[in-house]
Amino acid sequence: MNTMAIPAGIAELEDEMIVLRRRIHALPELAYEEFAPAIWSRSVCRNGVKRVRCGLGQTGVVGD
Repeated sequence: MNTMAIPAGIAELEDEMIVLRRRIHALPELAYEEFAPAIWSRSVCRNGVKRVRCGLGQTGVVGD
């Protein structure tokens, strides 16, 4: 059993994180041929990070 309290700032993001998780899992990338997840991830990252790197492993996206 996990008895660790969730910080208020994190708890407030719960609904948004559930939507993001469902969206990611609705766009599985199975053979390095599906670019929709990368395009979507890039747009999400650009809304909240300083730098976005694309093309890692062909279709990967990393936000710093």
